[in-house]
Amino acid sequence: MVKKYNLGFLGILVIVLIGIVVINHSSPNNNDNKVFENQFIKFNYSSDLNVVDYSNNTTLLVVIYEGDVDPSNWEINAVGTIRVTKDSPKNIDWNANNIKEFKNVTISGYKALVEYDQLNSGAIIFLNDSAAITVMLNSGCDPYVNTILNSFEIKKIPPQLTILENILQPPV
Repeated sequence: MVKKYNLGFLGILVIVLIGIVVINHSSPNNNDNKVFENQFIKFNYSSDLNVVDYSNNTTLLVVIYEGDVDPSNWEINAVGTIRVTKDSPKNIDWNANNIKEFKNVTISGYKALVEYDQLNSGAIIFLNDSAAITVMLNSGCDPYVNTILNSFEIKKIPPQLTILENILQPPV
């Protein structure tokens, strides 16, 4: 009878250890995280990513690459961006109530919506009634998104709020 319990306990222990190993290998190594910081934001990110700051004194544009940085056509080569956009909580709230992928959260003291869908993953962080910081990465980058959002800090609101379509290409 005692041997059966010992074998059962060992079996459970082996399953738990295998689970821990699988989880550790399926997400970015937290020990290898780097810190990005500029005058507007601060966050942790995986060392598997490269983060390039194209912000200036008035606006925020951070581009995230997986692998080599190629600013020649950053909108195609990047896996994500962090930027200020003109988004209204009223418009987004309607979508959040009708799309399962959105979750209401608070990030750095601001109301935010986190989304995970087939195309993008990230958050819309509302700065006021007409502006937001969007953190969006390709959907294949979900573990990276979690690292960024869990550490995201807004230090200062950029003075110039830009519409997504009007942001110029970063310098080459």
